[in-house]
Amino acid sequence: GETFGHTPEFLHAALAEYGKKFFGTQYLNSIEQAGGFKTFTQALINACTIDIAQLPPRNNPQYMVGDMAYSLEEDSDETCIMAFVKAGGAHYIYVTWFGKYTAGDRADLVLKTLKMIRPEQFFMQRDNGSDSFLLNLTARAAAPEFGLTKVPITFTDASNTKNAKKE
Repeated sequence: GETFGHTPEFLHAALAEYGKKFFGTQYLNSIEQAGGFKTFTQALINACTIDIAQLPPRNNPQYMVGDMAYSLEEDSDETCIMAFVKAGGAHYIYVTWFGKYTAGDRADLVLKTLKMIRPEQFFMQRDNGSDSFLLNLTARAAAPEFGLTKVPITFTDASNTKNAKKE
C-alpha cells in the first residue's frame, strides 16, 4: 500500500524545528500543549461579523467544507462543517455544525446537511478512511430520510511535506 503520514523521525525533527506551541496545535491537535486556549477579542469578532441582511442571496453558488474528527475522547477535536456562499470575491459562512459524533452519526450529519444546503461541492480533507466513508455515504444517500441522488464530495489531499502546515 501507499505510505501515508509522518515517520517518528520527521515528528521529532518538526518538534525541534518549530517548537512545542506550533507542534502541539498542528501535529497533535492539542491546544493545551500549545500553551492554552486563545480567545477571539470582541474587536476581531465585530470586524468579521455582518448583519444577516447583508448576506448575498442564496442563489449564489453554495459550498460546504468539513473537518471530520474520528474520536469521541473528551480532549479530542470536534467534527466541524460549514456552509458558505461565494459572492463578489468573498466567502460568507452562514451556518456551522460541530460536535463529537459516532461514525454513523457523523455520516448522518453529512447527509442531512447535504440535503438541507444542496451545495455545488462539499470539500473534506482526504485521510485513511475517506474511501470507505464516501462508500458509506453513497450507499445511505438514497434512503428515504435523505433522498439524495448525488453526493458532491471532493476530498482534498493532505500534505506531509516540509512546511505543509505553515502554507
